[in-house]
Amino acid sequence: MFIDPDSGAKRRVALRRAIPSEAVEPSLVGDTVYFVRQNGEVTDVTTGGKLLWTKATGVERLSTPTVSARRGALYLATPGGRVVALDLTDGRVLWQEKPRTDPGGVQADLAIIGDALYVVYGWDTADVFSMDVSTRPQRGKATASPANSSQANSSPATASPAR
Repeated sequence: MFIDPDSGAKRRVALRRAIPSEAVEPSLVGDTVYFVRQNGEVTDVTTGGKLLWTKATGVERLSTPTVSARRGALYLATPGGRVVALDLTDGRVLWQEKPRTDPGGVQADLAIIGDALYVVYGWDTADVFSMDVSTRPQRGKATASPANSSQANSSPATASPAR
């Protein structure tokens, strides 16, 4: 159910294809809802109910995504500090980082300001790091990180996606 913030009008949107409900973390960013499953599958659906893509990232326990319209990318992270970047148009993995710590811990949290991606993650204590995403592969130039060449609960940032 979507609620218009100005008028308060409510509307229900039926998805054209069912999304498995186990361990799903939905996130609304602009006019898109991203469904992130704990097994690493990410689904992109418009608020009108149109399925745009579904991709398996091969990385489990991903955070709620953060979007950079400027870079055409969706960023997610794991509790161990691994970052995965997906192409907004088709969901393919653009790049991913090695984990920074053991895979356990609390769900990672991401924010993006300009080209600076901030990631809060951790096991016993919270750690934070940032990276310049402008130095990473962009849309149309997908590559896997050398750390893992097989394939390449938080809140979304305020960057608005282009659709």
